[in-house]
Amino acid sequence: MTIGSSRHVLLVHDAYDDYVTCLANTLGERVRLTVLHNSRVHERIRNGLSGNQTTIVYPHRRVRDPRRLGEIPQIDRVAATVGADVVHLQQSNDPLFNLVQLCSPRSQGPRVLTIHDVAPHPGDAAHVPGGHATLRAQRRRWDRFIVHGAPLRADLARAWNVPDVRVDVVPHGELGSLYRPAAPERAGAARPGAPLRVLFFGRIWPYKGLDRLISAMNRLASTRPSLTLTISGTGEPLDRYLRSVAPQLNVEVIDRFIEHDEVAPLFESATVVCLPYLEASQSGVQALACGLGVPVVATAVGGLATAVADGVSGLVVPPDNVAALTAALARILDDPTLRDRLARGSGARSGSDLSWSTIADQTLAVYQRAQAGHGS
Repeated sequence: MTIGSSRHVLLVHDAYDDYVTCLANTLGERVRLTVLHNSRVHERIRNGLSGNQTTIVYPHRRVRDPRRLGEIPQIDRVAATVGADVVHLQQSNDPLFNLVQLCSPRSQGPRVLTIHDVAPHPGDAAHVPGGHATLRAQRRRWDRFIVHGAPLRADLARAWNVPDVRVDVVPHGELGSLYRPAAPERAGAARPGAPLRVLFFGRIWPYKGLDRLISAMNRLASTRPSLTLTISGTGEPLDRYLRSVAPQLNVEVIDRFIEHDEVAPLFESATVVCLPYLEASQSGVQALACGLGVPVVATAVGGLATAVADGVSGLVVPPDNVAALTAALARILDDPTLRDRLARGSGARSGSDLSWSTIADQTLAVYQRAQAGHGS
């Protein structure tokens, strides 16, 4: 049995909206695809889906609502009903969803599980207790596992006690095309004489290293009076971070959810996007910057160590090293030739190894390996 246009895949998720939207749109061009998700997720992504897939929607309720036990579908029952050849689940951190699957009859067909985060992030207050544990308890039900970077393969094998030969590395595809389908050459920060702006984007939790970035920016601002740090996203209160901002540093705070049509202009106005993370598996922020052609400075943690091509699409520095972070940012801020080259390299990767066409082909190869090894 091979995966081709006649095969049927059931793609299941309750999070990772942008990733799933891009993957589903591309997979739907190659296979018969059914997407299974709850009504809340459906409202978030339905306008982004291309329509080349069938969608099954089940009710969304609060995490602790006992009625969910009867409303969360059993994945294998849905797969059998629609005639799916392969089930592909994106990691669910919902313990009740995972318990329903754990208590359902054992799968009769090949199953693939994508793990976006091998372990809970330190200090992530949005994490639901029990989510990882209930998913990990199902590990023997899955034929193949997907992670987004080579360093994560060994991490997953060790943390989940699964053979590393069952773990495949498929990079996290670019996300810029979802926000700017027709991607013209980057304007804004690319213009000569444009203000120097460093963007920190996304959820704000201790593991994201915002305090380290502010320390670096304080040093840089002492000799760059027009330098601005833009902090954009939601999470923990910013007061403790902002108290450490030096008087000479300009800070723009956008402390709210960023609407869809605001994302591309925000990235395009940035000279560089910084990911000073202390811990991470992968990053949708890096995937956005890549797709929108913005250079990145990132720490070498998890999949970021390989997702950012050092010297090609950005600069990679050791984690929790303010001096190295400061030096890397200074190189890009002070050298227009370097940042233009990195911006071109970032955009080029969105059309090559991080394109969704490449990601879909690699995912289909994982399905074939799952089918070949199922039951062995």
